[in-house]
Amino acid sequence: MDLFLIAAIAFFMVNAFVFVTYMRKIDLNGNAVLELERVQAADAYARTAAKVRKARTAVALEQAAN
Repeated sequence: MDLFLIAAIAFFMVNAFVFVTYMRKIDLNGNAVLELERVQAADAYARTAAKVRKARTAVALEQAAN
């Protein structure tokens, strides 16, 4: 019975640690997940900025042609 209680406590402690780790979006090695999200956000911003520049260039060329 004591072994079962020890195993149950260990199981719930591990589950709590995994849950908290997941909720804070960090991995066991540090801030790798947060760094990945930062890089992905920067890439998304760069793609959006490129689309805006392309659209502005197209408008400027159209206005210059007219």
